[in-house]
Amino acid sequence: METHQTTLAKWAHHAPMNYQHKVDLLEAEKCRVLGKNYEAGDWYDRAISAAKANGYIQEEALANELAAKFYLDWGKEKVAAGYMLEAYYCYAKWGSYAKTDDLERRYPHLLRPILQQAAQRLTVLETLACIATPAYSIHSTRSHSSSSSSLNNTLDFATLLQVSQALSSTIQLDELLQTLTQTMLENSGADKCALMLCQDEQWQVRVISDLTQTTLQEVPLENNPNVPVQLIQYVKNTL
Repeated sequence: METHQTTLAKWAHHAPMNYQHKVDLLEAEKCRVLGKNYEAGDWYDRAISAAKANGYIQEEALANELAAKFYLDWGKEKVAAGYMLEAYYCYAKWGSYAKTDDLERRYPHLLRPILQQAAQRLTVLETLACIATPAYSIHSTRSHSSSSSSLNNTLDFATLLQVSQALSSTIQLDELLQTLTQTMLENSGADKCALMLCQDEQWQVRVISDLTQTTLQEVPLENNPNVPVQLIQYVKNTL
C-alpha cells in the first residue's frame, strides 16, 4: 500500500486534480487500519471533497461508502448514515444501479429515508395505473375544485417519470404519459395539455392531449407550432 501511495503522491504533485483524492483516501484507510480514528475521519473528508471538486463522482461515492463503513464499525451509526446516503446518491447519479442495489441489500437501516421514499413513490405509480377507468374519463365536466385528486398540485412529475422508467416492468412509460396528461387536462379544466421531456439533452414534445384525443410523439420543442415555445423558453431560462 505504501508503495502505491508513494507512486500516487508523485503523480498528485504534478496533477493534484486527478490524483490527490486517491492519495487522501489511501491515507484514510491506512489510519483506519492503524486505529487512528480521528485522523482517518479527516482524511476521508479530504478525499470526498477533492473527488467532488474535480468531478470524480465514482470515487466520491467510494470514499463516502468507506467512510460510512468506518463510522459504522466505530459505533457512530448516525454519522455513518449520512455518509452512506451520500454514497448512494453518488452511485445513482453515476448510473451504477447494481451498486445502489448492493447498498440497499447490505445497509437498509442506514438508507431508511431513501427506501421509505421509494416505497411511497411506488404506491403513487400503482395508483396512477388504476386512474384511467371509464368513470375517470377526460370528457368529465367536474370542476377543478370538486376533484379529490388534483395531481397537478400533489405530485412531483419529474421524479415520477424517472421512477416510472426504472419500474418499466410495472408500468409502461407511454401508458403513464397518456394517463398523466389526461388527468392533468381534467383537473386543470384546460382544453389542451402538452408534456415535454428532455431526451439526449434535447427538449421534445412527447404528448399532446385535447378533449378528443391523446397523441404520443417525439417532436423537438424548437420551432414547434403546437406549443408556446417562447413562453416555455422564458420560463425554463428564468426558472
